[in-house]
Amino acid sequence: MLEITLDQIWCVIPVYNNAATVVKVANDCRKYVSRVLVIDDGSTDADISGLMRGSQVEVLRHECNLGKGAALKTALSYIRGQQGRFMITVDADGQHFAGDIPRFLEALDDQTLLVGARDFSVSNVPARSKFGRAFSNFWLRVETGAVLNDTQSGFRAYPVDMLERLPVPGNRYDFEAEVLTRASWAGFKLAGVPVGVWYPEPRERASSFRPFADNLRLTLLHARLVFRRLIPLPHRRLVKKAPLTGYTEFMRHPGMFMRALLKEHATPSGLAASTFVGVLFGVLPLVSMHTLVILYVASRLHLNKIMALAIQNICMPPFVPVACIELGHYMLYGTWLTEVSWQAVFGDIPGRLWEWFLGSLILAPLLAVLVSVIVFFASGRMQKKGLVFTDTRERRMVVRRRGNALGFWFFKVLVRFSGLRGAYILLYGVALHYVLFDPAARRGAFAYLRRRFPGVPEFRLFGRVYRLFVSQGRQLIDRYAAVSGAVKFDLRLDEPDTFKRLCAGEKGFVLLVSHMGNWQIAMTALAGIGRTVYLLMRPEDNRAVKENLEIDRKNARIKIISPEGYLGGVVEIVNALNAGGVVAIMGDRPYSFEALEVSFLGSRARFPYGAFVFAASSHCPAAVLFAAKTAHKSYRVRIPRVFEPVFEGRDKKKCLQRWLGEYAGLLEDFVREYPFQCFLFHDIWKKGE
Repeated sequence: MLEITLDQIWCVIPVYNNAATVVKVANDCRKYVSRVLVIDDGSTDADISGLMRGSQVEVLRHECNLGKGAALKTALSYIRGQQGRFMITVDADGQHFAGDIPRFLEALDDQTLLVGARDFSVSNVPARSKFGRAFSNFWLRVETGAVLNDTQSGFRAYPVDMLERLPVPGNRYDFEAEVLTRASWAGFKLAGVPVGVWYPEPRERASSFRPFADNLRLTLLHARLVFRRLIPLPHRRLVKKAPLTGYTEFMRHPGMFMRALLKEHATPSGLAASTFVGVLFGVLPLVSMHTLVILYVASRLHLNKIMALAIQNICMPPFVPVACIELGHYMLYGTWLTEVSWQAVFGDIPGRLWEWFLGSLILAPLLAVLVSVIVFFASGRMQKKGLVFTDTRERRMVVRRRGNALGFWFFKVLVRFSGLRGAYILLYGVALHYVLFDPAARRGAFAYLRRRFPGVPEFRLFGRVYRLFVSQGRQLIDRYAAVSGAVKFDLRLDEPDTFKRLCAGEKGFVLLVSHMGNWQIAMTALAGIGRTVYLLMRPEDNRAVKENLEIDRKNARIKIISPEGYLGGVVEIVNALNAGGVVAIMGDRPYSFEALEVSFLGSRARFPYGAFVFAASSHCPAAVLFAAKTAHKSYRVRIPRVFEPVFEGRDKKKCLQRWLGEYAGLLEDFVREYPFQCFLFHDIWKKGE
C-alpha cells in the first residue's frame, strides 16, 4: 500500500471557454482534494482568475489557446515544482462528477495511469463520442496490446514522475491519446476506474473539439505510432519488465497454446484488422517471405496471428498474382496482357516482378479493405449467435441449453388446466431423461450429494440425483406459475422486522441470493416493497427459458443488470444502490469472477466476493435471502443474517474471507435442513471452476 498524503495530490482542470461550469467543477473537486489547479488555456468568455478569486483555487493562464495537452504540461511543470506526486485531471464542462474522485484516490499507484471509464448507458451520449471511444480503444490495443474501456476519457490520474519522463510531443487532444501508448510502452500499467458522466441536451453542448482538424491530427498520430511499433527497436522502459510466466504450461499443453492464439484479439474489429494485414501482405510480391512478414506484423500489432496467416491463402497463385500482373502491365504499357498462360505470366518471373509490384500497390489495399469488411460483419453476426471465440478478457460462461419451446408450452397448458400437481406428474419422466442423458448436470449434482451424504454408496446416490432433479423441476414450474399469476403461493416471511429495517434506510441494500431453494419466488414478493429490485444475472441463453420464465417481463419494478454489459455492470450496481434500489447478487457460484476459497460441506469451495465489495464500497448492508418450499403451495422466506461489511485495516482479503466463511456456514445450515433444494449443478469444489 502506498503512503500518500493529500497534499501530494493535485486536481487539475484545463478550461477553455467554459466559464459557466468551471467554478462549480472546481469547488466540487475541493471537497475531495485540497489542492485544485485551473489552467486557463486562453479563454475569451470570462476572466477565469476573477471567477476563482477567494475560492482557494489556484489559476494559471495561457495568453492564447495552446491546446489541452499544453495546458496539462503547464500543470505538470507547476505541480512538480510544488513537490506534487499525482495529478488528477477533470474536464471543466461539468461532464465528470467530482464524487468519483475517491475511486481514483483508492487506486493511486506510482506505476499506474488511471483512466475514468464513463458510463455510456446514460442519455444524450453523442454518437461521435461512442464512435471515437471505440476507434481510440481499438488503436491503443493495436499499438500496445493493452485493453481499456474508455481511452478518450479526460478524467484521469497521472503519476507526476511518470508523466514527466514520457516523451509526448502533442499539445492538443492528441496528447491524451499518445500518453497512453507511450506509458504502456514504457512499462506502466493502464487501468480503468468506473465513473459516471453527464451530457447536456444537444442544443446546450459547447465543445472545443474541432471534428476535422482534431480527427485528422489523431489519425496521423495513430499512423505514426503504428509505424513506430512496426520498427524492431525496443522502447525505453521506465518500469522494470516483469518476468515471463506461464510459458511452461503452454509447452506442456500445446492445445492450450492454440486456444490462446485463436482467442487473441478475436473481436469483429480485431479479426478484421488481422484480415487486412494478412491480405495486404499476401497480395504483395514478397516471394517466399509472406508468412514471415505477416507473422511479424501481426505479432507487433497484437493481432490474431492465426487469422492473419490463414486469410493469406486467398492470395495464393494463380488468380491474385495474375490480376496484379495484368494491372501492372496496363499501368506500364496502356494495354492488357492478352496471352494469359502459365508460360506468359510466370515463365519470366524476374521480368514480371515490377508489373506484379505495381499492380499489387492498387489491388492489395482494395482487396484487403473488401475482405476485412466482409470478415467484420460476418464475425459480428456469428459472435451474436455464439459461434466464434470471444476475447480472452471477456468473462463469459457457456450455458447449456436445457428446455425448449414445446416443452414449456406443454407445462404451461398442464399448469393452466390441471394445476401444479398435473404438471408435477410429467416431471418424473423428464427428470429421468436428464439423469441419463445430461452428464454435466449429473456430475454437478454428484459433487454436492457426495459431500452432503458422505458414505452413501454411489448407486444409491443415483436415486438422490433423480430426486434432486424432480425437486428442481417442481420449483421451476412454481416459478412460472407465480410469475404468470396462474397460482397464488403462500409466502411466509420469518423475519418481517429485519425486512422492514432494511427498507427503512435511504440507501439501497444488497440481497445475497443463491441456488438454494426458489429465490425467484422470493423476488415476486419483493415487488411490493416500493423499491426497484435489480437482479445481477446473465441474459438467458435459451430462448424458451427467456420467453417463459423472465421475471422482469412481468413486473416493471424488477430489472436485470447483466454482468456481460459495460464494466461488468459495476456502474449500474453502484448507481442502483445509491438510488435506494435493492440489488440481488448470486452468492454461491463464482462463474469466472473473483472468488476465494472457504470451507463448505467439509471441503474447500470457491465463492465470489463481489456482493460484499459492493456493499462495503457503498456503505450499505448485505442481507442473505433464502426461500424454501415447505408445502404444495407454500414457501418459507428467510433473512437469517444481515452483514454490515466494513473493511478493517489494510488486509481486505482477510475481511472477505471471514464474511464468505460465515455465508458458507449459512448455506450449510440450509442444505442440512433442505438437502434436496440445493440446485448448484456445478462443482464449486473443483479447482478452476
